[in-house]
Amino acid sequence: MNLKETILNKINAYEHEIIEWRRYLHEYPELSNEEIKTGEFVQEKLRSFGIKRVTGNYAGTNGVVADIGKNYGKNVAIRCDIDALPILEKNDAPYKSKCDGKMHACGHDAHTSIALGIAKILKEHEELINGNIRIIFQPCEEIPNYRGAKYLIDAGVLDNPKIDAIFGLHVHPELQTGKIGSKPGALFASTDLFKITIIGKGTHSSQPHKGADPILTAAQFISSLNHIVSRKIDPLLASVISVGKIQGGTAANIIPEQVYMEGTARTLDLKLAKKFPTFIEETLKGICQVYGCEYKLDYLKGTPPVINEDILYKFSMDILKEALGKDTVVELEKPTMGGEDFAEYLLRRPGVMFRLGIRNENKGIIYPLHSPYFNIDESSLRLGVFTLLYPALMYLNSTTSHKIHLRD
Repeated sequence: MNLKETILNKINAYEHEIIEWRRYLHEYPELSNEEIKTGEFVQEKLRSFGIKRVTGNYAGTNGVVADIGKNYGKNVAIRCDIDALPILEKNDAPYKSKCDGKMHACGHDAHTSIALGIAKILKEHEELINGNIRIIFQPCEEIPNYRGAKYLIDAGVLDNPKIDAIFGLHVHPELQTGKIGSKPGALFASTDLFKITIIGKGTHSSQPHKGADPILTAAQFISSLNHIVSRKIDPLLASVISVGKIQGGTAANIIPEQVYMEGTARTLDLKLAKKFPTFIEETLKGICQVYGCEYKLDYLKGTPPVINEDILYKFSMDILKEALGKDTVVELEKPTMGGEDFAEYLLRRPGVMFRLGIRNENKGIIYPLHSPYFNIDESSLRLGVFTLLYPALMYLNSTTSHKIHLRD
């Protein structure tokens, strides 16, 4: 029996368990930095598989790291995220969230159960591992400016042994169940945040000349943000700057002292992401000078863009197409302007992220990520396991690592 058949047979044998794990995790979601019981559940399962090298509460977080394989050869990592969102679930599924106001609305329960399935199969077939595979159960992906991935990386999750390549996956509600997709280059956007206070001088609305109007200044600033995208940035580089929160004023006849706002800046280009803070502050400073206001700017670097490494991407997609067929493995036409902190790993190691199709109109599974009606077609979990496990094992048996390089 060849490697492909061995993996597929094991996936079929454990599909019921993988679905059970996913449903348990869905019933008991935990928010970022609160994944205590989730981490304990993951550790318990890993140890029940007979895996000895398990580190719980990794680096003082709720993360869990498991190493399976040998102490020689190349080292591959497979990463999943484990946190949920502060959303009240509106589904009527029997495994509906039992934690009010908390929900796995981004599929991290699926990611975690897929990774557990991979761990169980690997432990039973350690003889197939020509090296070491590290499985990373990462907390706190849903808070962009906290960056759970970076915290684990700074604590050494990519070292001891040094990871040569890393694979990740995210569910994709716009892709039909039974398909796996990815694309070369950028797959997700950067996710910077900014918080701004515009400080004016309050006065009666009938005498605006005696004050400095922060509401007018904020309006002009928000309008001018669009000029950054349309006039300072190459139109061939996808980017967006949006203000999603604004607060100011207490009455119709009072010009207030200040206005507060929050927004996000996103791009698919790593170099452009580094220029956003300067572009935004230059615009803010100029507008405030014109209208006689001062400002405070707090610019929070979020996750960088997810950019697949070219050679590893081609290697992975080619072997998956050979194993599963071109109808199953598709090249996505477009990236998303959503963010994913898997990008942090890709800044430091070659890697690939895939998108797992979970959409099934016949089952009513049509809702987007972060929706209170979000759900997955659980039959997709089998493909998720194969998509991460097969390239990882094939990579360990290849010479691909000698050709891979990090993007500048």
